[in-house]
Amino acid sequence: MYDYIADRDPVAADALVDRIERKLGLLADNPRLGPSRIGAVGGLRTFTVPPYLLLYQPIRSGIRLVRVLHGARDIGAALDAD
Repeated sequence: MYDYIADRDPVAADALVDRIERKLGLLADNPRLGPSRIGAVGGLRTFTVPPYLLLYQPIRSGIRLVRVLHGARDIGAALDAD
């Protein structure tokens, strides 16, 4: 994802990484902040960093990042493809 964006706009790619890292820090401190995905296995939760969606699981030491998806993607189909 970073490389794709950086090829077109390195400044935007760096800014996106910074935004995602800040949100991950917030989520690590507040793992239940994002809404729970109904029917999700393993307590999967989501948090938006426009235009992306962070999919994560709360764990004892904070969170485990599962996926970063573009918000236009079908979450169920993307997870089924894994």
